[in-house]
Amino acid sequence: MTLCARGAHWPLGVLACSLFALGWAAIATSPPRLIYNVSDSVPVGWYRILPANSLASGDLALVRLPPEARSLAAQRG
Repeated sequence: MTLCARGAHWPLGVLACSLFALGWAAIATSPPRLIYNVSDSVPVGWYRILPANSLASGDLALVRLPPEARSLAAQRG
């Protein structure tokens, strides 16, 4: 392998690492967009999460409970 051929591979490596980092940042920091409900509160199945500016009667809302409320909800089922 010549020096020229060896040096030609590093831009591809940098590009691959950059794309991986961007993809990881997009996945790791974004909230879930699709959840699976197993509780009996609503029909079991997959639900897509969309941002809402307002709620109407009959809409479902998904909230993140504080740790204390989360543990209480887990105990109660």
